[in-house]
Amino acid sequence: MSLPDQPEHYERFQWLTTEIKDSGGEATLIRVAQIEGVADQQIIQMFNEARAADYKAVTKPAGC
Repeated sequence: MSLPDQPEHYERFQWLTTEIKDSGGEATLIRVAQIEGVADQQIIQMFNEARAADYKAVTKPAGC
């Protein structure tokens, strides 16, 4: 599921990106309409798999 591409959502993500960077973190905001040859569901799956690996790497040292 993705958020509707509406200005208020984009503004919220811009704010979040700034907050993350101001706190010393890394953030990149990318706005994509489509990736040719890749279905929306595939994009969602790739994102979720990548984030799951990231979260696992972060939570493992924390004992979660």
